[in-house]
Amino acid sequence: MTKAPLRVLVYGDVNLNLIDGSAIWLTSVVHMLKQDPSIHVDVLLKRSIVKPEVTASIRELPNVRFLDVFGETSPKKDEPYYEKKVLEPSEAAQLIHELMMSGSYDLAFIRGFQLAYNLSAYKDTMAKTWTYITDFTHDHTQASDEELARLKQIASRSARMLCQTSAMKDYFETFLPTERPFLILNPMIPNVKEATPSFAKPNDRLVYTGKFAPLWYSSEILTAFAKLRAAHPTAELHVAGDKFNQDPNNPNFRKDVTHRLGHDPGVTWLKGIPRRDVETLIESSAVGVSWRHPELDASLELSTKLLEYGALGKPVLLNRNPMHELILGADYPLFVNSESEFIDKARLALTDATIYREAAKRLYDMAQYYTFTNTHARLRDELWAMKKLTIVFAGHDLKFLKLFMQKFSENPRFNVLVDQWDGHKIHNVNHSKACLEQADIIFCEWGLGNAVWYSEHKLPHQKLIVRIHRQEKETPFPRQYNLHNIDKIILVSPYMLEEMYRLFRIPRHKMTMIYNAVDGKRLAQPKVKQDLTFHLGMIGVNPKLKRLDLALDLLEQLLQQDRRYKLFIKGHHPNEIYWINKREDERAYYDKLLARLEEPQFQTSVQFDGHGDDVAEWLQKIGFVLSMSDLESFHLAPAEAMTSGTYPLIRHWTGSETIYPDALLLEDVSDAVGIIRSYADDSDRLLEAAKPLQTYAFEHFAVETLAKKLEQLILEALSETEKH
Repeated sequence: MTKAPLRVLVYGDVNLNLIDGSAIWLTSVVHMLKQDPSIHVDVLLKRSIVKPEVTASIRELPNVRFLDVFGETSPKKDEPYYEKKVLEPSEAAQLIHELMMSGSYDLAFIRGFQLAYNLSAYKDTMAKTWTYITDFTHDHTQASDEELARLKQIASRSARMLCQTSAMKDYFETFLPTERPFLILNPMIPNVKEATPSFAKPNDRLVYTGKFAPLWYSSEILTAFAKLRAAHPTAELHVAGDKFNQDPNNPNFRKDVTHRLGHDPGVTWLKGIPRRDVETLIESSAVGVSWRHPELDASLELSTKLLEYGALGKPVLLNRNPMHELILGADYPLFVNSESEFIDKARLALTDATIYREAAKRLYDMAQYYTFTNTHARLRDELWAMKKLTIVFAGHDLKFLKLFMQKFSENPRFNVLVDQWDGHKIHNVNHSKACLEQADIIFCEWGLGNAVWYSEHKLPHQKLIVRIHRQEKETPFPRQYNLHNIDKIILVSPYMLEEMYRLFRIPRHKMTMIYNAVDGKRLAQPKVKQDLTFHLGMIGVNPKLKRLDLALDLLEQLLQQDRRYKLFIKGHHPNEIYWINKREDERAYYDKLLARLEEPQFQTSVQFDGHGDDVAEWLQKIGFVLSMSDLESFHLAPAEAMTSGTYPLIRHWTGSETIYPDALLLEDVSDAVGIIRSYADDSDRLLEAAKPLQTYAFEHFAVETLAKKLEQLILEALSETEKH
């Protein structure tokens, strides 16, 4: 089994057989978590599921399981709760602790004050637990010393405390000190459909979905609706829900409301229906109802029902209070705080198309923030921080991978290890084995001896990714790979992908393409306009296939027309490269080249600026970057130039057309003379011409884009089932 998934245990001290806010909250948490397929969720049940309406939608999700300790095969038949068929908070806490200590989970996600307090006795488990509580005294000045002490213990021992709103977060932070910042887990709604609602009134139907309780104005809504219908006979009220709270002042509350739901004219009661049917009901109705007792106006919570109405493009009748004014604006047209306002505003919504549309659109725009996808995006890094994936970068030369490695080091989802090899086949075997023992993912930079060794030694749960440039195709290593153990091979250009298939018949489904990356933020610096159009640059002139001689030919032609042209060379001087002296052909080439540089015309027009990590700053003075190579797999220099706003000129080496725009490719080096001369003394026009190239570079080469693509490739590999 792969170690990759984040495994989450979810438990709420709620009955999932009843359709109410707390039960919907739990299913919403599961939906939110499952926006990432790499997250696996187990839901521990307080009671066995006998009514499937609430849980139907999450039962369909992959890698979601229900843990029912009351079933026939339960290993807990000797526990008192098995006979009672319900978990009390203390029993649930003990069971959660046992499950967490089994090593099966990275994170527990719980709801309930008493449950959280009971669980806080297990410090090791609490250190891996995210805690969400609402059932406490919201004004801490009115809370008992015991309740405050319990809250503080929960907050101090939880891995993270969750708040529904920023207002509640601010409130918590005034009296609950904790080393870890509180996180906001806002109310959640299903992802909004791609098609925007029409915001047109379909009929005269009001809709209410949720529980029945005195503070939820169940009786008052029915009374107000009856009066509305007397004035507006076409009005209807459709109701969904089957959970009743008791009214201490009216023992007949449930009986009375149930009778009215079944007999009041214009009222249709659908009782408890699945969430998807609730959505259909709301979509087919005109106006949502969320009018409640003023006692709830001071609440720091936000109604999920309000969001569901809004997400489906419906206006809502709701209380005017600070929370609602904050999210909808004080001028929202359908605030109601009395029966008469309910009737008036309902008639207004049903008769004024402009008001209807304005209110509906305002609710819809507000609701986007609360979707499963957007909520998950805000919590994603914190979730995965609970379990880092260890990625090992292995290879002899990691310079082209440095930006990716930096991004992964900054990503809370990953723990980065480096296995630095001394050569194509030479490495510290003990260090490689130590890295291997810790790895979830192995990334071999260059497919040389490192790829061979790791493909022979990787463990079944690990994923191995190999990145190939060009050098590999001249070596025997690709034929030595254990391809069965390599999950993905990345090529840096489409041409190289085809070459590796042609030469080694590496299966196409094993291969993918991701360009080399550049640091977009650092490279995009303002240019020094003075003499910019006369400044040529080359980044790297070793080995000889980089063809510095052709750049000198080009410079020579330009100098014949204007002595202001200069060639700046960024990188090691040939005399600084130790291996050049070991290769007779390379040494002969550079001896001849260096002698040529002593010619008078080049003595002041060619400048070596040395090697260093300051290419971005160096490019500020360069108008044109030259790529004169005989062959390359990618050639980073033109990509860096484009990203910086410098204009690149590329000798058409095989495969360059699969990376760079055709307009930049030269069939003959002398063609560059006319292009360069056309911009003489006009740096503004040159910079303008480079702008679309810079946009292209950011879209295709910026590490900000490519690191996400590489991360997605890794996560997809991790989520795949084990190979047979």
